[in-house]
Amino acid sequence: QGNNQKAAAAFDKALSINPDNVNMLINFSRYLVQQGKLNDAKKMAQRSTEIQTDNPEALAAFAWVLYKLKDYTEAKKWYHNAMNNGFANEPTTLERYGDVLFQLGETDAAIEFWRKAQQQGAASPKLYKKIVEKTLLE
Repeated sequence: QGNNQKAAAAFDKALSINPDNVNMLINFSRYLVQQGKLNDAKKMAQRSTEIQTDNPEALAAFAWVLYKLKDYTEAKKWYHNAMNNGFANEPTTLERYGDVLFQLGETDAAIEFWRKAQQQGAASPKLYKKIVEKTLLE
């Protein structure tokens, strides 16, 4: 609990000094997702996309928050945008895009993107199992 408070305070301090620091906004949004603070994470990630509209890391971070909020249609759009801006071969983005597609009922396309993620170096047992069992593992 104490470390979480210290981490949040450090992010807050850094953003008070430079509120437009895209990398800090992205990292803070990821931290907030881990803490289950999805609405706050959404604000941080969305702000990063407003500052750098073509930053694939920001776009993918925002898509991840939307996915965690179960807004799969919007997450699909933002992941697609991230892939069009330089993350077309980024393994985590490919895998998570596959997860979005699966949630939207596009199972064959999901498996295709999971395979692409694997081809780009993603090698987790969980990803392998998703491909073999043709199902999403949360």
